[in-house]
Amino acid sequence: PSYQNYIDIAVTGLLATDIVSVVVSPESAGVARAANFTTTQSYAGRFRLRAANVPTAAITAQYHITNTAAYPVSGGETEE
Repeated sequence: PSYQNYIDIAVTGLLATDIVSVVVSPESAGVARAANFTTTQSYAGRFRLRAANVPTAAITAQYHITNTAAYPVSGGETEE
């Protein structure tokens, strides 16, 4: 299918390389299934949800971000 329908959701600090997972509430599952969402796309400061069909009602969901930034390790290191 063609996923021409989309909505952008602003998230301060989101990186284009971050991974965003969206979990739809059970009450909204039927509407989300009918919309036929595909994978999310991440951009700096926002992520995009694409769907084959426009949802027929509001969808309640949560999003979770897996941050891809590299963080330095501090402490806990020992030399042999």
